Amino acid sequence: MQNILERTATLRFTTFLALQAELLSLHSEPCRHSNFLYHASDVACLEDDTRGLIVNHPVFRAWVALTLREMNLLFIGRTADTQALTDLLLEFPRMVDRVRADLARGPRPTFYRLDLDPLLVRVLPPSYDMPTEPAALEAARQAGHPLGFFRNVVAVALQRIEACWPVARSLVAELVGSIAYLPDGNFRSCSASRYTGLILLSARDGSILDLEESIVHEAGHQLLYAMVEIAPVCKEDAQGNYKLPWSTQVRDIYGYFHALFIYVILARYLERVAASRKEDEARRATDRLHHIVRGLVAAVPDFEADTGLTAQGRTLFEQLKAEIFAIAARHSADMA
Repeated sequence: MQNILERTATLRFTTFLALQAELLSLHSEPCRHSNFLYHASDVACLEDDTRGLIVNHPVFRAWVALTLREMNLLFIGRTADTQALTDLLLEFPRMVDRVRADLARGPRPTFYRLDLDPLLVRVLPPSYDMPTEPAALEAARQAGHPLGFFRNVVAVALQRIEACWPVARSLVAELVGSIAYLPDGNFRSCSASRYTGLILLSARDGSILDLEESIVHEAGHQLLYAMVEIAPVCKEDAQGNYKLPWSTQVRDIYGYFHALFIYVILARYLERVAASRKEDEARRATDRLHHIVRGLVAAVPDFEADTGLTAQGRTLFEQLKAEIFAIAARHSADMA
């Protein structure tokens, strides 16, 4: 895990350096952005460990994603207006200050609700609108539970994850730096590669076990985001149009691969829950496990036939397939 984190930090820092070089190619006069370049050099000169914490932070990641988007729009001629890019460059030192303040807040993960960083608000899923009007803000404050209560519930879920499968708890510790509690979200949980390190949780989980599953689910996404940065699992032109065997949702091959990867992790987790918890919870975990395993087995032929995986993706799929068949074999009698 540490090797993956170090390699992704290096790749993200390289992207940040490339961003600066591309900026100079857009504007040959460095003085136009001297303030940004000055503060960017401060980040570049930090010790590796400190710099890694900053460039891996979800707010920094969101700033890079937004800035690259504005630069690309200028490069391809979609816009000639440089104001949005200028605003982001001016925001850079303030953004770094906010990242430093967040890192100094203490134990991870840190929790947010309506105080989510404005850069993160800009990269939230299109289906979620952070309220801004007074009436909408008040309604949002009344939704769900107070943040302190939710933090305590998550702490209980993390303790249960630790007791059940320490490896999963270590994934959360290494990869989930921040949690945003959005009780009115139209999702159970959510994350994205454009703001890695942050997961979104709503109020749709019906039990502590459900919350455990959501947290492990999103930690798994964080792991695959990091792995894909190092070695893509799908070819750039890969498409596909697959109905997921666990639901009615449709995904391309990349989204399908994410689902396969996550459900293997969840199956491993639920196996442990079923073997270690009291009867009612063990039964619910077993039912959920069987549903997941049936879907995993059904998904294997789709990936065997699809040509959109890279060599690295094919290798990882073969490893996942072996794990799928091993899990299915362990539960074949119960699932018959």
